[in-house]
Amino acid sequence: MSGIVGRDPVGKTIVEEFAANHPDWSDEQICDRINREYTEPVITVAEVTQWRPEVTS
Repeated sequence: MSGIVGRDPVGKTIVEEFAANHPDWSDEQICDRINREYTEPVITVAEVTQWRPEVTS
């Protein structure tokens, strides 16, 4: 099942912003925080994983 945000390129921007501001958060935490604003889930953990930028050193 796919969330609403994850189907849209704006989902990538949202996930990148959360990951940049909270680099210690897991994909699950980012997903939970985004979905907290809505009655129905709008993004899945798999979509967060897909959109989250790679961490490079």
